[in-house]
Amino acid sequence: MQATHFEALAKGSVAEAALNSPFPLPDAGELRLTRTGVRSATYGTLDFMTPIAELGLTNVTKAEAEAYAMWRDNYQRNWQRYFDPIAIRFSVAPARLAAEVTVMPLIAATDYRWFLDTTLGARMEPAAGDPHTNALVRLGLALNPKSERIQDAGNFLVNLAPGLKANPLGWLGSAVTLYADDDPFWDGVLASADAENFLEERYAQLPVALHFEVKNPLGVVAFLTAVRAYIEQTAPQMTAWANREHQGRAYVKVSASVQAHDPEKPWAVFYAVTPGALTVTLSEPLLQRALERQSTNASPTPPALPAERLWLGGNLGLTAERRFLQILESLSRRELQASRQLLAWGNLPILNEWKRRFPDQDPVRLHETWWGTKLLCPGGGAYVWNAEWQTFESTVFGHPGAPKSAPANPFADVTFVNLGVTFEHQGLSARAVLERDALGR
Repeated sequence: MQATHFEALAKGSVAEAALNSPFPLPDAGELRLTRTGVRSATYGTLDFMTPIAELGLTNVTKAEAEAYAMWRDNYQRNWQRYFDPIAIRFSVAPARLAAEVTVMPLIAATDYRWFLDTTLGARMEPAAGDPHTNALVRLGLALNPKSERIQDAGNFLVNLAPGLKANPLGWLGSAVTLYADDDPFWDGVLASADAENFLEERYAQLPVALHFEVKNPLGVVAFLTAVRAYIEQTAPQMTAWANREHQGRAYVKVSASVQAHDPEKPWAVFYAVTPGALTVTLSEPLLQRALERQSTNASPTPPALPAERLWLGGNLGLTAERRFLQILESLSRRELQASRQLLAWGNLPILNEWKRRFPDQDPVRLHETWWGTKLLCPGGGAYVWNAEWQTFESTVFGHPGAPKSAPANPFADVTFVNLGVTFEHQGLSARAVLERDALGR
């Protein structure tokens, strides 16, 4: 109805009057055309609709009633003793955004059940998992070796390789960390015109490592010995095992044997066992750096990092530096560029229409005034008129006739990300911190 009278509304030539709707608007009450738009006595206006909680709903369809009953019954089964114990707290500063969500307690049928079964009863210390300043991204998970899921994994391994003894994963400590180090490899990713293809061709050089905390060094040695025996038995003469040393610390290189060697795609796995950890990686320089950190740090406590770089969660944590976010953007550039470009261009037809019909008004402001939506460029640009092409365009993405390929990086002003989840008191606490340039970009 507002569109029907939009010409008069936009030109300010409205004469207020009652309206008869040609459309089915149940219980809309009196409808009036005003200078600020069409108003329903029941539903309000497009600018401010009456909140649903203030509507006196007395009749619903059978399908609506059945859907609500199904939702209500399921909700009441989950929350028999508690009422929505959920809270969120925000903290906003020029250089820092933070949020904390608390759900206490969790419902019995929670979607986190699989995760709870693995991690509940264990806890990551804030400095667990070989924290170091050279790490671009770290993902940490607390592990409970006595959990049913870990026990099931151990039983599967025993069935797969009978040489393994009972409880083959009993050597596991309380946490496992996946991390990626800063490395010249990433310079190649950022410099490549096709980062995805670069990564696919050179995946065997990835400077990424798995760091397992070890509570029983002899147990992990026995486990690795059994794994090696199983591999050599099932695929004889396909792998080569070589003992190596770096600064007095021993490690092992596992590569394809002469018979299995592929010169186009050479690969090798490196691992090292130390009194407190098992580190596995495809990158020998990364492993050597890890051994150097342990050589220079005689105590079992890792070198101190700034408090804001340590884990925020006791059961799950993720930290990422700006350089990793740039790498992530580079790897997803084509998809991100295409999706944001289409979103930006989706606003052009209506802006062109407003320009045609109301040439003396700002189309962006006109649309926001009467339809309650500000048309934004997802790349942070503005919409401007291109006189040559006779169309609006985005200053970032151009228009379909003359597209621009400027990258749209949603992480441009983010310098560090820290996320964490902790299960405690039968509930969940999730924390998130984003550090950013104080002035933005």
